Amino acid sequence: YETQRILDSFESAGFEVVPFDSSADVYVVNTCSVTSQAESKSHYTVRRARRSNPKGLVVVTGCAAQMGLNSGNPDPLADLVVPNPEKLETFDRFSAQFASLVELARARPSRQSAAQSRTGATLKLQDGCNVFCSYCSIPFTRPGMTSRPWPEVLTEAQKLAEAGYREAVLTGVLIGAYGPETGSGGLDFETMVETLSRESGLARIRISSIEAHHVSPRLMDLAAQGLVAPHFHIPL
Repeated sequence: YETQRILDSFESAGFEVVPFDSSADVYVVNTCSVTSQAESKSHYTVRRARRSNPKGLVVVTGCAAQMGLNSGNPDPLADLVVPNPEKLETFDRFSAQFASLVELARARPSRQSAAQSRTGATLKLQDGCNVFCSYCSIPFTRPGMTSRPWPEVLTEAQKLAEAGYREAVLTGVLIGAYGPETGSGGLDFETMVETLSRESGLARIRISSIEAHHVSPRLMDLAAQGLVAPHFHIPL
């Protein structure tokens, strides 16, 4: 979801998205650090971007980038490191530092977003985790438990339906923790799912990875009613 939002912001400014192996003017790497292997792959991807075009700009954000900032060692290969909490502002940060390149991109003829050809979209409800699993660094890179206000989520879902999407996959770091205690504005997770199913205009709602203790009887009942796809991806 976050990567797509960053991509959309660059496309809206006139940038053309090309395959990662192509030579590009800008490489944006949304890094991960959920495990040490994921963090190693992220650092490898940054090195690969730098090798692909030594004159290109490398922008790094995400959890592995945040771990580097936390330790006082930001990625030395990056021209710009965007802190994880400001990830969705990546283009704004880039534009402020590299205004001349943005001006060139804005002068290009507009192109249809690649996302418009898809039938499914991701829709983020929640961010942050406070569980501290032994193998995972996410609580150190996304420490704040936040839920998006439910009217904002519903409006985004309705816009996806109007744009031609038929399905949305609900996502979050600890998605079942969505609720009024962390900013939803009143709705708990199950009520948010039901509201999206009934009022968004989307044909199908799915749930991404969810913890076992958040799969409540009420959530299973919503699946039985057909209001959410009857599939739960539960990490063990």
